[in-house]
Amino acid sequence: MTAKPPSHKLLACISASLGGRLCGRSVLVRCYNNLYQMFEDRGMAISDVCASTDQLLRRIDATEPVLRGVLTDDKTDDRTAEGNMKKTKTMTTTTLVYVDVEERTGVKFLRALREEHPDDHVLIVNVDGPTPFTRKEMDEAVVEFWQVRELIINPTRHHLVPKHTGLDAARAQELRARRCMLYHQFPVLMATDIIARWHRYPKGTIVEIQRRGLAHEEGLYYRKVA
Repeated sequence: MTAKPPSHKLLACISASLGGRLCGRSVLVRCYNNLYQMFEDRGMAISDVCASTDQLLRRIDATEPVLRGVLTDDKTDDRTAEGNMKKTKTMTTTTLVYVDVEERTGVKFLRALREEHPDDHVLIVNVDGPTPFTRKEMDEAVVEFWQVRELIINPTRHHLVPKHTGLDAARAQELRARRCMLYHQFPVLMATDIIARWHRYPKGTIVEIQRRGLAHEEGLYYRKVA
C-alpha cells in the first residue's frame, strides 16, 4: 500500500481546524494567493512562484520554500566622514515561505530552517503556530509565523479596514514637527496587530491611517508601532 504524502495530512488538518466545512486544498490555495498579495504590499520582488496546486504540494512534501520575496531598501546616512555629503547604503532582505505539515511547528523544524538559511528571513505557515518551546527560541527579527486561519482573507482588502501607510523617517519627522509631538506621545498600534504584522512594520514606525467614517470621524489618524 502506497504511503500518503505529508501534504495529505496537512490538508486534512486544515479542513478539521475550520470545522470540516471547507476543503483543505482550496483553503491552502487561497492562503497562498494572499501570501503573494502580502509580499506585494510589502514592496517585495517575488520569485519561485508555484504554477499549480500540485507543484505547491510537491514543494511542501519536499520541505522546500513555496515562495520567495526580496526587499531592497536604500538607507541614507547623513553623518559621514566627508561632512555634509550623504552616503546611501542598499539593504537587501530575502524572505522564504515554508509550509509546515505539522499542526504546530517544533524546535527541530525551526532549527533546520535557520541552519539552512542563516542569512535569510523565514516565514512559516501552519495550522496552530509554534509550540511554546519554539516560540521561546525563535528570533522575531528573522522568523515569523502565520496560521492558516489568518491567511484565509487579506485584511488589507476588507472594506471595513482603513488604509494603513508606514511613514518613512523624513515624513515622520515632518509630522512630528508640524504637530509638535514626541514619539512617546503618539497613540500605540501594537506590533501584534494583524495589519502591522501584514506589512511587517518595524517597532517605532509611525503609521498613517485613513479612516472613512462609520465608527470614527473621517480623516487621518496616526499611530506608533510598539
